[in-house]
Amino acid sequence: MDEEREVSVGEGVDEYLLAAAACTRTLAPLFSKCQFYLVGFGGGTQGGDKDNDSAILKDKLSTLIRRERGTILWDISETVTHFVVADECSDVVR
Repeated sequence: MDEEREVSVGEGVDEYLLAAAACTRTLAPLFSKCQFYLVGFGGGTQGGDKDNDSAILKDKLSTLIRRERGTILWDISETVTHFVVADECSDVVR
């Protein structure tokens, strides 16, 4: 029996992306028709902010969402189906 272990969100996303890349069979897109709004994450590593853990996690989540055919919305609208909130956000934002 596998031993349980605690995994950070970033590690979990990394493991999923590696497993998905190694998969030889075609799976239905996990996030098809899902529209995400990311709250409280850094600007992303494209702008040179590579040391910011929040920005790195945002990039990983963006890769995962897009690879699984989800859409990331950058403005709040009534079409948002999922909000992903960073741990650093205050309770007021949550």
